[in-house]
Amino acid sequence: MLTETELQKFSVYKTALKTRYGDAVYDSWFKALSLLKLQNGHAVIGAPSKFSASQITERFSSGMFELWHKEIGPICQISIRGNKDLQKYVERSAPIHDGYREKRGAVSIPRSMPAKTSDLFSKKSTESPGAAKPVSASGGFTPSLASPLNAALTFDRFCIGEANRVAFVGARNVVERTDDRMFFLFGGSGRGKTHLLNAIGHEWLTRHAQDNVLYLTYDNLLNGYVSAVLSKSVPELRAYLDRIDILLVDDIHLLRGRKATQEELLCLVDRLISCGKTVVIAGAMASTKLAETGLNQRLADRIGGGACVPVEKPDLQLRMKILRQMAEQDATRIDFVCDEAALQIVARRCDNSVRELEGAYRLLRLNAKADKRSGNARQMTEDRVKALINEHLSCRPREVTLEDLKSRVASTFGLSVRDLESRKRMQPIVKGRHAFCLLARRLTEAPLKQIGAVIDRDHTTVLSSIDRGEVLAETNPVFGDRISQLMEEFER
Repeated sequence: MLTETELQKFSVYKTALKTRYGDAVYDSWFKALSLLKLQNGHAVIGAPSKFSASQITERFSSGMFELWHKEIGPICQISIRGNKDLQKYVERSAPIHDGYREKRGAVSIPRSMPAKTSDLFSKKSTESPGAAKPVSASGGFTPSLASPLNAALTFDRFCIGEANRVAFVGARNVVERTDDRMFFLFGGSGRGKTHLLNAIGHEWLTRHAQDNVLYLTYDNLLNGYVSAVLSKSVPELRAYLDRIDILLVDDIHLLRGRKATQEELLCLVDRLISCGKTVVIAGAMASTKLAETGLNQRLADRIGGGACVPVEKPDLQLRMKILRQMAEQDATRIDFVCDEAALQIVARRCDNSVRELEGAYRLLRLNAKADKRSGNARQMTEDRVKALINEHLSCRPREVTLEDLKSRVASTFGLSVRDLESRKRMQPIVKGRHAFCLLARRLTEAPLKQIGAVIDRDHTTVLSSIDRGEVLAETNPVFGDRISQLMEEFER
């Protein structure tokens, strides 16, 4: 049983948490915490759910440990325990009297059991109190949902041109809390969508420090949801997500085919919008085309109900502006000067995306630094710049067309192009169609209708063929090897 002194210490600690993090954060994360044990430099704290236990560990571990050391005294380890773990913990730790363990009521545990054990910090008692290091959570469901915001991607560092001016203004309006609660950015890869999402997140936290900002990438969203399903923690995941003030979702088009995750995201978007919260989403194509690539029609419609703004391919003027910004930073930071003529060559040749542009500039910078270190500094002449850019662009992936893909699939499967377009149902031909549809989905951004038109089929047949192709790729070694061969060929 806890002593009165220990309970008073924990009360002081919670007051300190409230002072440090503010009322909103305290009410969301710390208010329901309870002290379970304080012994031998180890504090065991109960959280209201296994999800919140691991989120507290992930978000506040360092601050909580430092605050305990400052307000209460030296501590070796702080653990967050929950629900099933709490029950096991009580059974293990309850003292024995007359050959029987005490009843579970001997330890004060909330009726709504937390369900997760998380060690905030774990260190040997011989270490100095300030040298603590985090330890990963043990057992149960550990969410991997939130992606960190990139500190370099802010509004101040975003170059504005005619290709992205409207998108920039729309992003600024989001943080100023205009009437648009749903904002959708769409455009090809490397045009600044991720930069704007991160910039919105940073600016929002600057203006509303106590708000919950959640930035989701495709991998984290999928992994977080799968983890919740496997650990039977979906209700807790939903309860956590409902506390979000602004949701930022990147690369929504990659969710095609992930039906359960799409449904969960749709419900989340509906709940947040109905509560007056803000949702910002980025994708590769317009909302009207998302459903054609396999995204949930209702989710595509919901996205289309907001402000949908394209981010166009950067023109020459914008590309020069980006390069000059990079050159100015390098001139003051690392003493590297790239002249205007070299920047002009890079801007004119690298017109595909901002990433390609930045990569080419960094290649010039790396070669200049290598020359300087070797003591054989060479002038960055026009011919040398062009040679380096040609080398850089040689790595540019070749655009995959559906016609090229159809021809290669037919050849690999020993068929003719007409076989794939025909109504024949022989197994080799059917497998060839499955392979074409599967590869078209993986290697291109073409909508289902466009894929189907190439082989004279409708979009529902294409979708079915993709599903069957995925099964065959996993169960049929010959089919799987051919798919892998074609994937490697086109990705090269």
